[in-house]
Amino acid sequence: MIAVPELEKEPELAHQAFYMGLDLGQARDYTAIVVVEQLALGDENEFHIRYCERMKLGTSYNEVTHHVRNLLVRIEESVSLIVDATGVGRPVIDSLKNDGLTPVPISVHGGQNVTIDESGWHVPKRDLVAAAKVLLAKSKLKIGQEIPFADILINELLNFHVNININTGHDSYEAWREGDHDDLVFAVALACWWALKHPKKIEEPTYIPKVMYRKNPAKFS
Repeated sequence: MIAVPELEKEPELAHQAFYMGLDLGQARDYTAIVVVEQLALGDENEFHIRYCERMKLGTSYNEVTHHVRNLLVRIEESVSLIVDATGVGRPVIDSLKNDGLTPVPISVHGGQNVTIDESGWHVPKRDLVAAAKVLLAKSKLKIGQEIPFADILINELLNFHVNININTGHDSYEAWREGDHDDLVFAVALACWWALKHPKKIEEPTYIPKVMYRKNPAKFS
C-alpha cells in the first residue's frame, strides 16, 4: 500500500492552475511524479514545483495508476495529467483512463515536428526540454527547497545535456553520467510544455494544498 500525503488548506495567495507530469518508468527506470503550479501574479505567470516524487523501482503500473488517482483526489483542484507514453503503449494509458483519469499521452521523439493523432501527442524532445529551460532562464520556474527529491531534480537539471547527430540533425538527449536517471526532469518538462502550449483559464483562487506550498520556493537558475 502506497501512502498518500495528507493535504490541508492554506489561505488564498494568487490565481492558480495545476499540472502533473508523469514519467512512467520501465524495468530499470523510476516512475516520477511532479506537480507544477501556475501562479498568475499580476500580469506575470510563475511556475512553482509543489510536489516531487520518485517511486520505487519495480512499482507496478497498477500501483502507479491508483497512487496518481489518489493524489489528484487529495489535491482537490483541477489538475492536467500529462503522461510520457513513449515505449509504454496503449495498455497503460487505457489503465489510467479506466481508473477514472483523463491523461494526455505524450510520445517523445527526436524529430522536429509536433503532431497529434488518435494515440495522443507526438512531441520532439527538444521542445519538452526547451519549455523547462526557457522558464528557468527567465526565473519563472522555482523549486521549493524543502520538497522531497528537490536536490535530485536540481542535479538532473544542471547536468542534462543534448547531443546532435550530425548525420540526421536530430537531437539525442541522454543521461549525463552512467547510472543516473532523467525521470524527474522529464516529468517537469512534460508539465511545463503542456502549461505553456495549452494554458488553462485561471479561475478565482481558493487555496493551495499545504504539502505543496512553500513560502519561499528556491529560485533555480
